[in-house]
Amino acid sequence: MSNAALKLEALKHVLSADNDGQLRAVLSIFNSDKSDFWDELTDAQKAEVELSRQQVSEGKVEEWEAVYKRLSK
Repeated sequence: MSNAALKLEALKHVLSADNDGQLRAVLSIFNSDKSDFWDELTDAQKAEVELSRQQVSEGKVEEWEAVYKRLSK
């Protein structure tokens, strides 16, 4: 299929789509190289990341195996 045919087929699908989730997913493909994943996170998620960074810098870390064992009970 040629590039022009692919564009036409994609355009047909986009124009006929009624699902917001699908349209946002398509749009995100074209915006993906322009955005940083950090911008996609909620404020709560950003706070968790910052807390984790602080804990690592303070040496408050656990081995992966210990965390897995504790959480798999």
